[in-house]
Amino acid sequence: MKTLSASACLAIWERGAGHHPARQALHLLNAAWPEVGPDMLAQLSLGQRNLLLLRLREQLFGSQIESVVGCPGCGQQVELTLDVRDIGGQPDQEFLEPKAPYFFSQGDYQIHFRLPNSLDLLAIGPDQEATIARNALLARCLVLAQQGDQTISSDQLPLEIEAQLIDQMAQADPQADIELAITCPFCARAWQVGFDVIHYLWRELTAWAYRFLGDVHTLASEYGWAEGDILALSPWRRQAYLAIIRGT
Repeated sequence: MKTLSASACLAIWERGAGHHPARQALHLLNAAWPEVGPDMLAQLSLGQRNLLLLRLREQLFGSQIESVVGCPGCGQQVELTLDVRDIGGQPDQEFLEPKAPYFFSQGDYQIHFRLPNSLDLLAIGPDQEATIARNALLARCLVLAQQGDQTISSDQLPLEIEAQLIDQMAQADPQADIELAITCPFCARAWQVGFDVIHYLWRELTAWAYRFLGDVHTLASEYGWAEGDILALSPWRRQAYLAIIRGT
């Protein structure tokens, strides 16, 4: 895993601004794991991708994740403090490989499937209605479906087999759809909330980029330095100059 510099983070943020979240995730992964290669990173399952993004988030912003959610019971704002390792752990080198297809059978149905990846999300697009997007994802991830000796398509699967296929995918790749268990300290209501890793990380990256560019503006205005010269400074030295300007 490569350590990303401030200039690299700015370049990733600028390149990915306004793009599909799956594309933003790949920009980050390609920069942090250049030795793996973009093709293999794009084919990692969504759970594998999320674990790598959590590891990268720890490098960029630390292990503590803080957020606020509204309680559906009493409406109070509940503060969350989590550790990235509590959410996903740390992948090893063997983890950086696409997973082989899976198989299950039910009655006279035999199903071979693979796990969804970033390429699937990019192909489906971000604005599809939920049912259409789900059906498109199942069609892409179905490697082979047979009823007896006859090969069938995803839209020919009975609803109970389709539901079992979705459940098998979720069990094989639990980090693809991260759910956080929360208990309200005010009313004791317990519920679960989804945690979208790339949405959270990209929002943090955007907030950091604006703060950082503000610091660059301050230093450039005070000393007349070019942006490249400021980016070349170590974080400690940049902060030292900013402290001098602010008189702190």
